[in-house]
Amino acid sequence: MKTVPSQDLRIAVLHEADGYHAAAFCTIFNGGPRRHEFEDRDLPVIPPGARVTAVWDKNPAAAETLANTHQVDHVLSDLQDLPKFADAAVLTSGWDQYHHLIANDLIDLGVPFYVDKPLAPTLERAAEIVNRAAERGVPMFSASAVRYGRELLEMLPAIRDEGGIQYLVAASPMGTIVFYGVHAVELAVMTMGAGATVSYSGDHDKAHQITLDWDDSRTAVVLVDHRVKKITLDIHTAESARQIEISDEWYYYTDLMKHFVDMALTGEPPFPPEETIEIFRCLEEARIASGTTGF
Repeated sequence: MKTVPSQDLRIAVLHEADGYHAAAFCTIFNGGPRRHEFEDRDLPVIPPGARVTAVWDKNPAAAETLANTHQVDHVLSDLQDLPKFADAAVLTSGWDQYHHLIANDLIDLGVPFYVDKPLAPTLERAAEIVNRAAERGVPMFSASAVRYGRELLEMLPAIRDEGGIQYLVAASPMGTIVFYGVHAVELAVMTMGAGATVSYSGDHDKAHQITLDWDDSRTAVVLVDHRVKKITLDIHTAESARQIEISDEWYYYTDLMKHFVDMALTGEPPFPPEETIEIFRCLEEARIASGTTGF
C-alpha cells in the first residue's frame, strides 16, 4: 500500500477549479480571501505541513485563477506531471459527470486520492474505481463532507448509548437523486448500516422520496427536493427524538480534509470502501425506480 513518507504533504487539487469546493479546500490548506471566516474557530487540526502545491483543470484559465488566489505554486498543463509536484490529490466534482474519469489516471499514477461526492454516476462505475484502486494498492476514498458535520458527530455517542437510530428522516437540497441525494443517503447508511431494501416515490420534477427499510424494522426516509435549503435530520431512537441542521461548513470541510491527509500519510482510508458501494447501491436503485436518467 502506497503512503506518503513525511508530514510535508504536497497536495494537488484537480478539476472544477472554478467551483466552490476547490476554493474551500485550497483555503483550508493555503489560506485565501475567506480564511478569516474560520481562523479563530475550534476546528479539527490537520497534520502540519500539508499544503496545496499544484492545481489542474481542463480549463487552464480557471486553474490559473485558483492558483493565484490561494498561492499555489504550480499549474499543471499535463496531469501526468502530478507526481513531480504533489504526493496526493483531491479530485473535486462537477455537474458534467467528468470528474470520476480522472480517478483512473490517479490510480495509474499511484497517488493517494480523495474523490469529491458523488464518486461516480453509477454503481458499476463506483465499484470499478474502488476495486481497481484496491487491486493497485492505492489508498482512496470518496465521501459527502456532511458525514463529518459537527452537529451530527457531537450527537453520535448519545445515539449509540440509546441503542442506535430506529427512524430517520434526512432532507437534502437540489432535487437530483445521485448528485445531491448522496448527502442524505450517505448519512443514513453511515449511521444505520447496510442491507436496506430501497423503495421510491415522488413527483420527479420537484421532490424524490427514497425509503430505506431494514429487516429489524428500522427505517430511513430520504427527501431530495430542490426547495430544501439545508441538510436536515430528524433522528429517533428508542429513548428520544432530535432534530439537527448540518450547516457548519468550515467544520465539515476541515474534518474531511483532515481525514484525507491522515489517509495519505498512513495509507488507511477513514471507512471501509464497502460502505461507499452500499451508498451507491441505494442511490442507483432509487434512480432506476424513479425512471430518471440524469445525474
